[in-house]
Amino acid sequence: GTRMHIGMTADWAHHSQKDSNGNVVGGPNDPQWNVLHTFLKLSFDAVNTEKVTVALNAGPGIMFYSPNQVLRDGTGVKSDAHMAFNVGGTLTYWFSDRIGLLLSPQVDFAMKKTTGQIFTTGSAMMLPLTAGFQFKI
Repeated sequence: GTRMHIGMTADWAHHSQKDSNGNVVGGPNDPQWNVLHTFLKLSFDAVNTEKVTVALNAGPGIMFYSPNQVLRDGTGVKSDAHMAFNVGGTLTYWFSDRIGLLLSPQVDFAMKKTTGQIFTTGSAMMLPLTAGFQFKI
């Protein structure tokens, strides 16, 4: 009945490293970061019909960065975690009362920190587009 919701989201993705020319290296020797994005979000249903929900969301969280073996061998970097903030939206098509298909563009900001392996002089912004299932409890 309410248009405001609080919930936790988590997704895991691979983010390729760029070379010195700014190009993404592809293939089996692609240096990548495996990133776990996890956030506690407040969500507002801007549109809420029986079959479709469009929601806006934002919230704090943490992002865990783990280099793949190619990146680890080439640079020596290790896993690191950063406080983060997220804003985004979701479009959900409800094919049953409690289960829906979800499309979710987001913007994740990983904050810099003075110690650690990465982002010690600046922050990072990621633009994930995720899809999956949404469940009502």
